[in-house]
Amino acid sequence: KFSLMDHMAHQVIAMQYLLELAKQLEMDPRACISSFFSKIQLATDEYKKAFYDELEAFKLRIRKRAKEKIQEQIKEMRKMKSWSRFPWDPEVWI
Repeated sequence: KFSLMDHMAHQVIAMQYLLELAKQLEMDPRACISSFFSKIQLATDEYKKAFYDELEAFKLRIRKRAKEKIQEQIKEMRKMKSWSRFPWDPEVWI
């Protein structure tokens, strides 16, 4: 699942950069696709670093939120008193 999350996060950040480029050029985003990928291939190290920094920050936010959701579910399960039906320890998931 982590590789899927990594792939989807990369697509989301690429889409954000594409939309930003379209906004700067005042063009339809669909018309900017080839110029976006040309720009990213010829990009400076600074531009690439910014892209990958944004990507890593996004992945960290996703992982943090996933951990929060797991904790919320554990608390909910404990509240429901149905905890005894589960033979595994959910703390291992975290």
